[in-house]
Amino acid sequence: MEEKKYNREDMLYRLSNWRRVYGDRRRQGVSITEICCRYARANIKRRRETPEEREAREREELQYRDPVLPPLDFRDANVLQSVWMWLPEKINEVPVKSIVKLLAFGTWKEYRNHLRSLGAKRMDRFIDFSLRVFFERICRYEQKINSPVANDDSFKVE
Repeated sequence: MEEKKYNREDMLYRLSNWRRVYGDRRRQGVSITEICCRYARANIKRRRETPEEREAREREELQYRDPVLPPLDFRDANVLQSVWMWLPEKINEVPVKSIVKLLAFGTWKEYRNHLRSLGAKRMDRFIDFSLRVFFERICRYEQKINSPVANDDSFKVE
């Protein structure tokens, strides 16, 4: 089976998908009553709009809208979660598991604290090493789960 080569962008894309699937929300929840009140206020406010005002408002809202995110890939996120769960804490004195967790789920403040404690060059080496090890294990795991089962009919000798 051919081995996949990942560039850093692919790795970070997969980590961001993993974060979107398994990550906690970063914002506070809002009660259903508050949401209903917001919709009511917006409807009351929009009733008084003329068609020209409505078009201008919609154009302005479209300008500031976030781009549409790609759909969540639950299978890929489950693969990353499974591999991460079995990843050792340290490999060659590099805290691989915590670095991968920091890259996927960490905040800017946590990243800055790690950067301050390790130094920029060392942190960059740790990140490269951790990503390489993590995605090598993911490739091996994917090969293992995609290989046919030994008891499958395709292995029958006739």
